[in-house]
Amino acid sequence: VQKALIPLVSSLPKGDQPAPGQEGADPEASPPPVKKKGRAKPQLPQPPYAPVLLFCEGLRWNRSLVSVNLSSCALDYTADFVLAQALEHHPTLETLDLSGNPHGAAGLAAILRAAVSGTSKLTKIDINDI
Repeated sequence: VQKALIPLVSSLPKGDQPAPGQEGADPEASPPPVKKKGRAKPQLPQPPYAPVLLFCEGLRWNRSLVSVNLSSCALDYTADFVLAQALEHHPTLETLDLSGNPHGAAGLAAILRAAVSGTSKLTKIDINDI
């Protein structure tokens, strides 16, 4: 039995020698990453509108917020029109920060029209850095 193992053992690589068929391989290279089996996370489809519009629309039904900060969140004129509808009917909102957003003239006009309506409770609107 020992004589049969000698050729087998002698064919094994010694020390830092590459195994047969592995000549030229980098001995310091790490093995390829092991792929984990399992399910991939499903990708949700992107809505055809900005999700912040849902927040702006939801303000219409909120009855408790006194201050809202929507600064630098890419509100454009479409969001301003939705927000204007909510502002006209909000019973407690007093302060609104809309700074750093690309409103455009039409969007700002809609917000200001809602702010000066007789039903709005707004006392402060920040529109810096537009």
